[in-house]
Amino acid sequence: MTLDELEAESTAFVRSVQQLIEHELRICALDAMKASDAFWQYNIAMRDEAEDQGRVGTRTRIKNNSIQCEWYINTFFNDRNAPADAKKRVLSTYLEKGAGFRYPKSRFQKARHWELNVIERVEDRYELVRMRSQALAKLRRALAEYERLVERSYNA
Repeated sequence: MTLDELEAESTAFVRSVQQLIEHELRICALDAMKASDAFWQYNIAMRDEAEDQGRVGTRTRIKNNSIQCEWYINTFFNDRNAPADAKKRVLSTYLEKGAGFRYPKSRFQKARHWELNVIERVEDRYELVRMRSQALAKLRRALAEYERLVERSYNA
């Protein structure tokens, strides 16, 4: 093999692994979204069956090549200018996760009693997804270092 062919093979390897890492990041995000969906299904069921509006909400997204699994508290209030039969307005306040891979239970003090069990189960899943996301970030950094070494090897 020529040096140009060796460089092409190494470059193709780097691109392939980059694509696999990005694909796995989307798989992890989908895993988190399924957990989020399960939370919302339970929330809707409780609202319909027990007529008890939950206060806690969650969402997941990919931001800056990282998966964010976030929780927030909703506060409901009437709009002064709205008719009496209008829906209440919602103010959402995001909770701080703090250090580590999961939210402390103390962050959910304003949650309804029935929300706490489902929050715990979803947060168990989120914790694993956050850990996987961090591992993928480490792979991405290691691959970037490898790519720099490949460039130095053939562009010296």
